[in-house]
Amino acid sequence: NVVVSSGDGSSASGSVIMTTGASADGSGSIELIVGDSDTKGGDVNMKAGVAGGSISLASGDNGGVSVAGSDGIKLSTATASSDIDLASAGAVIIAAAGSASVLSGSDLAVAAGNVVGKGSVGGHVDLAAGSGNAGGDLRLHSGKGNNGDGGSVSIDAGASSTTSSNGGLVNIAAGKGS
Repeated sequence: NVVVSSGDGSSASGSVIMTTGASADGSGSIELIVGDSDTKGGDVNMKAGVAGGSISLASGDNGGVSVAGSDGIKLSTATASSDIDLASAGAVIIAAAGSASVLSGSDLAVAAGNVVGKGSVGGHVDLAAGSGNAGGDLRLHSGKGNNGDGGSVSIDAGASSTTSSNGGLVNIAAGKGS
């Protein structure tokens, strides 16, 4: 094993910093690569400190952050427990960038996977609010127009490309009290 660690401290521990040099013609990369295996590949784990540490992924100008996994991607936060006095569990926020100096803000797209083959079914997109003593709300908001029209909310069911099949349905139902 190779262990890189900073020292403990009574007020704050030391930091571990990995950096590449700056360049006018392309700086170097930092890569974390786990070796292949015939049975189970190794994991790459990043964990922030217990008392509110954060993990930030940010790209440079005109760059992007890409996350991919053949078995799916999971974003989660710690749940509130009796060990830590939290009023609520942590939030997962996915937001596209905005700017005061460009003509349009960045888009945010959430899409399930396509699949080709007889009898196949495309991936689902599930948006679900949490359960509790009172259930959480599920809210869809379009953008506010400061000097022009506000944004629209469009809900479209999928079409079918065969005459023997039906297009999708749009079902909206209110909850029932018991």
